[in-house]
Amino acid sequence: MSNIDHFMPINVTTDIENKRSPNYDGSMKVTLYLQRQHGRRLSNSQKIALGPGTLTSHHSQLAGGWPVMVVQFEIPIPLGAPGMGQTWKLYDARLQAITPNGLRFIGFERSGQGEDAIGVVQEWLCDFCESD
Repeated sequence: MSNIDHFMPINVTTDIENKRSPNYDGSMKVTLYLQRQHGRRLSNSQKIALGPGTLTSHHSQLAGGWPVMVVQFEIPIPLGAPGMGQTWKLYDARLQAITPNGLRFIGFERSGQGEDAIGVVQEWLCDFCESD
């Protein structure tokens, strides 16, 4: 019997699934450019710039238990100013492109309130901001 006969077979799929790398849970400072309005693609001159702000991601569940990745962009309020910061969410977000200067996502955003809310296609172009 050779030494190789003593090794157990390895289930590669199970071993890889059990050793997933942890999700990145940090945030990035970016300027966000909305590429669509109410689902309609905007021309370059119409694109809406927001920020700078903070880009984060997390998992959530839609109605019916559907699990989705949510990318969130938040513009904080200045310290001591009244009110709350503004937040935008992109549901079922998919990373389309990575460049040296930023990221591009596509997903759905909520339009409307309560039972009248619908999901419309949205694309985000996120340019990295310089570190403080």
